[in-house]
Amino acid sequence: MLIRIGFDLTFELPNPVSLVMMLYTHPSRSNSLLVPEKIHSSPSLPIETFIDHFGNRCGRVAAPAGELRLWHEAVVRDSGLPDPIHLEAAQWEVSDLPAEVVPFLF
Repeated sequence: MLIRIGFDLTFELPNPVSLVMMLYTHPSRSNSLLVPEKIHSSPSLPIETFIDHFGNRCGRVAAPAGELRLWHEAVVRDSGLPDPIHLEAAQWEVSDLPAEVVPFLF
Protein backbone atom coordinates (compact mmCIF):
# COMPACT_ATOMS: atom_id res chain seq x y z
CA MET A 1 0.00 0.00 0.00
CA LEU A 2 1.25 3.49 -0.85
CA ILE A 3 0.40 6.33 1.54
CA ARG A 4 0.94 9.99 0.67
CA ILE A 5 2.20 12.02 3.63
CA GLY A 6 3.13 15.66 4.06
CA PHE A 7 2.33 19.08 5.43
CA ASP A 8 2.08 22.72 4.41
CA LEU A 9 2.70 25.16 7.27
CA THR A 10 2.82 28.96 7.17
CA PHE A 11 4.04 31.16 10.02
CA GLU A 12 4.07 34.94 10.42
CA LEU A 13 7.28 35.69 12.34
CA PRO A 14 7.52 39.15 13.96
CA ASN A 15 11.29 38.75 14.46
CA PRO A 16 14.10 36.56 13.12
CA VAL A 17 14.10 33.22 14.93
CA SER A 18 16.00 29.94 15.00
CA LEU A 19 13.71 26.93 14.66
CA VAL A 20 14.27 23.28 15.51
CA MET A 21 11.77 21.21 13.56
CA MET A 22 10.65 17.66 14.25
CA LEU A 23 8.78 17.20 10.97
CA TYR A 24 10.63 14.32 9.32
CA THR A 25 9.54 10.69 9.18
CA HIS A 26 11.37 8.64 11.82
CA PRO A 27 14.62 7.18 10.43
CA SER A 28 13.35 3.66 11.21
CA ARG A 29 10.90 4.16 8.31
CA SER A 30 13.41 5.68 5.85
CA ASN A 31 13.51 2.47 3.79
CA SER A 32 9.72 2.80 3.38
CA LEU A 33 10.01 6.16 1.60
CA LEU A 34 9.92 6.01 -2.18
CA VAL A 35 12.19 9.08 -2.41
CA PRO A 36 14.34 10.77 0.26
CA GLU A 37 12.56 13.44 2.28
CA LYS A 38 13.20 17.13 1.71
CA ILE A 39 11.52 19.97 3.54
CA HIS A 40 11.06 23.02 1.32
CA SER A 41 10.86 26.60 2.55
CA SER A 42 9.78 29.98 1.23
CA PRO A 43 11.82 32.05 1.40
CA SER A 44 14.37 29.41 0.41
CA LEU A 45 16.56 28.74 3.46
CA PRO A 46 19.23 26.14 4.21
CA ILE A 47 17.88 23.49 6.59
CA GLU A 48 20.51 21.60 8.58
CA THR A 49 19.45 18.11 9.68
CA PHE A 50 20.61 16.10 12.68
CA ILE A 51 19.55 13.08 14.74
CA ASP A 52 18.53 13.84 18.33
CA HIS A 53 19.31 11.59 21.30
CA PHE A 54 15.96 9.78 20.84
CA GLY A 55 16.82 8.85 17.24
CA ASN A 56 14.52 11.41 15.59
CA ARG A 57 15.64 13.25 12.47
CA CYS A 58 15.32 16.98 13.13
CA GLY A 59 15.87 20.13 11.09
CA ARG A 60 17.33 23.46 12.13
CA VAL A 61 16.80 26.72 10.28
CA ALA A 62 17.46 30.42 10.91
CA ALA A 63 14.29 32.15 9.72
CA PRO A 64 14.01 35.88 9.00
CA ALA A 65 11.11 38.02 10.16
CA GLY A 66 8.04 37.83 7.94
CA GLU A 67 6.11 34.99 6.39
CA LEU A 68 7.74 31.55 6.48
CA ARG A 69 6.22 28.62 4.62
CA LEU A 70 7.44 25.05 5.15
CA TRP A 71 6.15 22.14 3.10
CA HIS A 72 6.89 18.53 2.36
CA GLU A 73 5.28 15.69 0.47
CA ALA A 74 6.38 12.06 0.24
CA VAL A 75 5.03 8.59 -0.40
CA VAL A 76 5.51 5.76 2.10
CA ARG A 77 5.21 2.07 1.29
CA ASP A 78 3.36 0.27 4.09
CA SER A 79 1.83 -3.17 4.57
CA GLY A 80 -1.50 -1.56 5.48
CA LEU A 81 -1.82 -3.91 8.45
CA PRO A 82 -2.94 -2.31 11.72
CA ASP A 83 -0.45 -1.91 14.53
CA PRO A 84 -0.61 -4.76 17.04
CA ILE A 85 -2.89 -4.20 20.02
CA HIS A 86 -1.57 -5.24 23.42
CA LEU A 87 -4.62 -5.60 25.62
CA GLU A 88 -2.44 -6.30 28.65
CA ALA A 89 -0.75 -2.86 28.35
CA ALA A 90 -1.68 -0.40 31.08
CA GLN A 91 -2.13 3.35 30.76
CA TRP A 92 -0.43 5.40 33.45
CA GLU A 93 -1.04 8.95 34.58
CA VAL A 94 2.00 11.13 33.81
CA SER A 95 2.16 12.09 37.49
CA ASP A 96 2.60 8.38 38.40
CA LEU A 97 5.54 7.74 36.05
CA PRO A 98 9.07 7.50 37.41
CA ALA A 99 11.01 10.72 36.72
CA GLU A 100 13.60 8.89 34.58
CA VAL A 101 11.00 7.99 31.93
CA VAL A 102 9.40 11.46 31.60
CA PRO A 103 11.98 12.70 29.00
CA PHE A 104 10.71 9.98 26.62
CA LEU A 105 7.35 11.78 26.49
CA PHE A 106 8.86 14.88 24.82
